[in-house]
Amino acid sequence: MNHKTIGGRIVNMEALQKQYETIKAVGNVPMNARGDRLNENGDVKYTVAEMTTAQLNDPETPPESRQMSKSMDKPKTTKKASSKIVNKKSITDSDNNVVSEEIEYDDGSIEVVDFINKLDMDEK
Repeated sequence: MNHKTIGGRIVNMEALQKQYETIKAVGNVPMNARGDRLNENGDVKYTVAEMTTAQLNDPETPPESRQMSKSMDKPKTTKKASSKIVNKKSITDSDNNVVSEEIEYDDGSIEVVDFINKLDMDEK
């Protein structure tokens, strides 16, 4: 597929990708531009097809049962009795409805009160 640069030149991105697919990609993961994993010498250790097949054929952990990373969980906030509110900020949606409130305390902590989820929980 051809793309036009800001300078007006035509660049064939598919040809560029094909030309450089075996070159080591920039980043922390040792892989080439095609996605193959490389060993210390820069040789292909596992191809993308091998990794995909191994992941799809793994009966131990089907994708539906894989646990999400704990970093995705919301941190639990605890208010200290001695903390005083320094600032409150209402957060609104596109219709100007207040959907949450951000509360900043004197100790530097911030609490976000989500009104929509709170209303949904109250209805159940």
